[in-house]
Amino acid sequence: LLSLFKIAYERRFLQESNITNKWWYKDLSGTIEGGRTLTFMVLALSQIVQSFNMRSSKSLFKIGFFTNTTLNKAVIISLGLTLIVLFTPLSSIFSLVQLPVQLYIYGFALALVPLVIMEVSKALNLIKE
Repeated sequence: LLSLFKIAYERRFLQESNITNKWWYKDLSGTIEGGRTLTFMVLALSQIVQSFNMRSSKSLFKIGFFTNTTLNKAVIISLGLTLIVLFTPLSSIFSLVQLPVQLYIYGFALALVPLVIMEVSKALNLIKE
């Protein structure tokens, strides 16, 4: 059943991918490795952002981003390691590729989604201590 769905989806994608007003079919990376790279980046960065969210049930903007020096050091190390994996020859071990700048911007924006969701939840008092 999954194979039939995949075949139908691929056929539909091939039929509609050349239609210019169907922007969601635009292929920016072109490869599985491109998708893997973007996924790795978004997951790694979103977990780093989430570490700031989980500090308290109070808003991050009330507490301040840089009040926990140990967390800040860990974030710097994590960001450094993520950048090393993304932008050095080490990326080939993980089958990652260089992406267009537009995709890095999209990935960074997606990584900020947990911050927005948690801050809205805290503002609406959905997060209890």
